[in-house]
Amino acid sequence: SGSIEENTPYVIDNWLYFLKLPIKDKLTPDQILGLVGELLSLENFCKLGAPVDLVINAWQGPFGAKRDFMFESVEIEVKASGKQSGHIHKINSLEQLSFKEGEEVLVCSWNIYRDRSKKSPSIVDIVDRIRNEYITTPSQLSEFNSRLYEAGFDLRDFNDYLMDKFQVSSYFICRVTEDFPRITPDSFKKQLSRRIGKVEYDIDLNGFVEIDIK
Repeated sequence: SGSIEENTPYVIDNWLYFLKLPIKDKLTPDQILGLVGELLSLENFCKLGAPVDLVINAWQGPFGAKRDFMFESVEIEVKASGKQSGHIHKINSLEQLSFKEGEEVLVCSWNIYRDRSKKSPSIVDIVDRIRNEYITTPSQLSEFNSRLYEAGFDLRDFNDYLMDKFQVSSYFICRVTEDFPRITPDSFKKQLSRRIGKVEYDIDLNGFVEIDIK
């Protein structure tokens, strides 16, 4: 407990821990965009009043979980598109938008464009904003940093990410229902051949029915 300033030795130890980890490969532009969407979603959940500990613990995407955020009563998939055509997103598997009876699944849909103006934040600025405005304890900082690292964002490479700046064009949340545009294993009369390794497809969520996350 206590402020980060009061726990400076702990914070230094945490940084030394990350300095010993293997250096990650640089994120690709698509990976950066995807991580920006997840960070903006995390920030929005905190803005809406969700406890920061709860939100950080729910952020399971960096660990390869089925959804990006897994709360007790709802799972949330974050999709970020940089396309001028808006909210068109790539779905990476047949399971990504599947759900069982009783499960609540939402999609956070972001349309984000790259903007070189000085006013626009980089992914580093967004990370710093979350740290400064919502993270108050060393344990929260440690959990947040570890997820950034697992997501491929190496704190030692932050200078490489300062030039890419972003602005949000539009954003909404929608619920995945039986009528949602998706392909799942249940979409096929016959079970797919095991020789089919992976199925990817695009969905167009422009103008889709949004919900109030509150």
